[in-house]
Amino acid sequence: MNTDQEIELTRRQRRIIPLLLSKSVTEACTEARVGRKTLYDWLKQEPFKNELGRARDELFSTAMDRLKANTEKALDKLITLMDSGEKDDTQVRCAQTVLEYSWKLKQTQDLEKRIEQLEQALGQGR
Repeated sequence: MNTDQEIELTRRQRRIIPLLLSKSVTEACTEARVGRKTLYDWLKQEPFKNELGRARDELFSTAMDRLKANTEKALDKLITLMDSGEKDDTQVRCAQTVLEYSWKLKQTQDLEKRIEQLEQALGQGR
C-alpha cells in the first residue's frame, strides 16, 4: 500500500533508500548514481526524510523480531554449554550477547510503554 509520502518520492530517491540502510553514504551514492550533495539536499526534504526513517524503523523492527525469536535458543545454548563442562568461548560469548540484547530490548520496550502512558496522562490533563 502506497502512502502519500512514497508517491512524492522520485524513482532515484526510492532506489537509494535501501542502499542507505546497508551501505555507507559514499557506497550508496555510487551504486545509486546519486551525488552526495543531491543526497544531502534530499535529506532536507520531509517526504524523503520520513520515508528513510520509516525504512530504518522497519529494518530495526525486523532485527528485533529476530533477536526475540532467538533468545530462547541462546539461553538453551548457554545452559547446555554451562552444564557440559566444555570450554567453547565463542558460543558462550554469542549466547551472552543475544541475552544482553534481549534484556536491553525488554528494558527499551518497558520504557516506551511508560513514556506512552505518561504522554496519554499528560494529554488527558490538558
